[in-house]
Amino acid sequence: MRDLANLVRAARERCGPRPFFAVGERVLAGAEFAARVEAVAAGLIARGLRPGDRVAVLLERSLDEPIALLAAAVAGGIAVPVNGKLRDEQIRHVLEDSAPAFVVTSGVRLLAL
Repeated sequence: MRDLANLVRAARERCGPRPFFAVGERVLAGAEFAARVEAVAAGLIARGLRPGDRVAVLLERSLDEPIALLAAAVAGGIAVPVNGKLRDEQIRHVLEDSAPAFVVTSGVRLLAL
């Protein structure tokens, strides 16, 4: 996913401190957005993510959700977005069916899982 990694770096270089990405009232500058994506990607790799591993992302709609999805791909994984509006039974089915190596979620959702 070198092309995607290059796009993330381009956000840093082109936008720097200027607003780049927003969800609701929360806004991230290009440099901060890129740094967060790269940090999460590095964390996944450090925890053992291998190219082609699936990474389920179960987060509320927030800045963290697209960051985690991009980070999974930048790290070489396959991002599996899981809609947080699904019922627990449906989420369980998605996770069983996709067999992710990692699940990125919040503490609240983790307790429900």
